[in-house]
Amino acid sequence: MNFFKELEAFFEWMGETETPISHSAALLWIYLLWRNNACALPTLQGQWLWRVQFYVRPELLERTLHTTYRNVARYRVELVNTGRLSYQNARRGRSPGQYTMVPFAP
Repeated sequence: MNFFKELEAFFEWMGETETPISHSAALLWIYLLWRNNACALPTLQGQWLWRVQFYVRPELLERTLHTTYRNVARYRVELVNTGRLSYQNARRGRSPGQYTMVPFAP
């Protein structure tokens, strides 16, 4: 994936979709894209390999988005329902949630 291509495609999708997501869900998606980008590893050829799945602790999302766990879960459901994200549950305070970004760009 390419960070800037994905970000550009996301904003295009936001302007064209008939089922818009909330601004907070959009912020969550952008933050998760940034986190996924931070997990990428460089190859010897200078390309970046993005992880298919990555982990984020619920508490980190609460602090970063300045909201409650319940709100984070609600924003995440919006993204899952629109097909922009898949998620595997975490137990609060014990293990991070497993996220998979659904890329826009090929």
